[in-house]
Amino acid sequence: MLVAASFQHVGERNLGANIPKELVRVTCKKGFGVIEDTWTSLEYEYLDELRYQLLTEKLPDGVQIQCLKENNFDSMLEYDQTLVGYDRKHILDIICKENNTKILIALKDGACVGYGIIKRNIFDAARVGPLYADDSRVAEVILRKLLETMPDAKGLAMTTISNNLMANERVRKMGIPVYNNLTRMYTKEKMVINSSRIFAQFDADFSPL
Repeated sequence: MLVAASFQHVGERNLGANIPKELVRVTCKKGFGVIEDTWTSLEYEYLDELRYQLLTEKLPDGVQIQCLKENNFDSMLEYDQTLVGYDRKHILDIICKENNTKILIALKDGACVGYGIIKRNIFDAARVGPLYADDSRVAEVILRKLLETMPDAKGLAMTTISNNLMANERVRKMGIPVYNNLTRMYTKEKMVINSSRIFAQFDADFSPL
């Protein structure tokens, strides 16, 4: 029923999903016939103390990180659209207004060079995503600063892309293992993306990158 409603909502547009290996065949029969074969989605679900102090605090020269302000929203939106290929203003606007949500933006010469979002999930763990950046050093500092805003979080939920080695190295640097390896599937065609700039996907279940 939910899948049918999703198809009706997107119409002729391409729909993507992150699927456990045991459900790939049945998902294919439901219309997700295009399988991403160059990368998978690595899901981290960890319920224990977070050792974010192991992440660096050092930024590249000229980059600053700050809480998102109203006058930075358009810069973040432009960055997001350039990366994913379509306008997500409506959903990002809603997320910015949600309770228990914090957004950090990285700026260089006034332009957005990365951003990250954190909120609590139902297990009282920190859910990070999306986390995008042009530079892995910037992404690491954003991740640390996001986690610092929730020092009492009971763990971490985060989904990376398998071929972004720097993203996965940062998570494992904190001693967090992969929880699940998910297959990326589409209804029409694969997305052409620069995965080196995607350090955490928007949401493993909601599925946009």
